[in-house]
Amino acid sequence: MKTQRAISPWTAVSLFAVPLALVVGGAAAHADAPTIPHIGAQIGLGYLSDSSARDAVGNGGLHAGLSFVLPGKSLLSTLHGTPSIDVDYNHTTGHGGHADALGFTYTERISLGNNITDVATHGARPYVGLGIGAFRTDARHTKTTTTTTPGTSTPGGSSTPGGSNTGTQSALVPPLPPLSTPGTTSTTTTSESGTGWTLGGKILAGVDFGTTFVEASYIIAGSQKGVRADSYNLSVGVHF
Repeated sequence: MKTQRAISPWTAVSLFAVPLALVVGGAAAHADAPTIPHIGAQIGLGYLSDSSARDAVGNGGLHAGLSFVLPGKSLLSTLHGTPSIDVDYNHTTGHGGHADALGFTYTERISLGNNITDVATHGARPYVGLGIGAFRTDARHTKTTTTTTPGTSTPGGSSTPGGSNTGTQSALVPPLPPLSTPGTTSTTTTSESGTGWTLGGKILAGVDFGTTFVEASYIIAGSQKGVRADSYNLSVGVHF
């Protein structure tokens, strides 16, 4: 059987750092260029929504994301929508296991603000969004199984003065005590792991401050080996 390799946090960070470094480096080298790719990078915390998953691999951990804005109009709102390709990563570890979810989604963010509301909010614009795509989930957890074997008990008989056990009570000799065997308990711990792709998505809401933004999201990443990697996330980000 082929062994699946887990996604390490450093590998996931490199997925975000490499393209980000290329974009920033390209922008610095071509400062006078009229177009620079619009990218949003965010980092924050994730919290697993499934209680059994939290019991297996911990409550939550790192959440990180990148958004690459696409040219063209939004399918949901041609006036206020912004389409993008998003990359999301969640890493959770605990109780001797882990859950990693790496997702690629087509996402649209729809601004709820306008020039009038910008005066009251000092330029901060709330937005909502929706994304759909593919998620690669890698999970490993330990499973403990306890097996109990009940004890046995044999009724006692009566003893005659000659020492033989007749199985009937005697008025002269007290009955023998029951014969019993204590039960046994054994514990077995096994490890289960699995990796696979599944269709998933996310819903989100946030506030855009121009250069920076705050975003909350719920990601549906699927499950592996009974560990569901869906998560609530809260992060802060910056636009490039």
